[in-house]
Amino acid sequence: MNLRLILNDIKSTAKLLLRLILNTPLKYLLLVLLTFAVVALYGGNTWIELLKQGFPLIISLAIFYLIINDLWSRRTQINFVFKTYFRSGILAYLRAFLIVFVTLIVGSIIYMYVPEFLKWGWGNLIFGNSGNLALQPIQTAYETTQKLNELQGNSFDYGWLFLLPVWMSLILMLPFWAEIEEKIFRKGVHSWKKIAINSLIFGLIHLTMGIPICWALTLAIPGFLFACRYKYVYHRHLRKFHDEQKAQSAGVEASTADHAIYNAILITLSVAGMLLLK
Repeated sequence: MNLRLILNDIKSTAKLLLRLILNTPLKYLLLVLLTFAVVALYGGNTWIELLKQGFPLIISLAIFYLIINDLWSRRTQINFVFKTYFRSGILAYLRAFLIVFVTLIVGSIIYMYVPEFLKWGWGNLIFGNSGNLALQPIQTAYETTQKLNELQGNSFDYGWLFLLPVWMSLILMLPFWAEIEEKIFRKGVHSWKKIAINSLIFGLIHLTMGIPICWALTLAIPGFLFACRYKYVYHRHLRKFHDEQKAQSAGVEASTADHAIYNAILITLSVAGMLLLK
């Protein structure tokens, strides 16, 4: 009986990981790793060397295409996006801003004092930086506009032309990614011990996106706060309706909104900084 339970847990975990890969930016990681493996394996020829130099651009275009393709496949669910951003209430934005502030402050302090190896992410190997893989199109678009602006030497800023479409596609996709992560890491988790463990795992899973180790550990903070939101709304609805499924759905919906808005704020601040602070 115990063996059967263990096997069921393994099967359930495998299904969740598969959903995480297929429905979040992790599938973009697989694209990067596969392409990078081919490049590294056959990296002796001249054309391969040229490919290596253009690798960040190629991957950024591929990621952008996959995001657009994902959005098109979910076009019938676009109301979910508007509901997340426009019907969550002002408090959701205040909570998200607070979580962004706390995460950035704590993460920055940690980054200043941790050993150098904790500042490393595998993104350094490919992109020359350890930023988030899913956000690499933003960085590539910014670098491209900088070069175009220098070459043209006129008053037209190409940043608006390249960065805004990337920003918009990510903003529209974020609620779907957030919902998948909330269902995996928050749904059905009610004990503080399990919440703490899942929050740490939530942070560390972002190592797959190429971010530094210390920032992955820091992301346990927003993970924990999203879990607190889930737990609060779950218990409130359970007391009111005495319906387990309805309570879990309400909790996931609430934490998804905070999670998506949190990510949207981070991305918007990044793009705004690139466009305005030159």
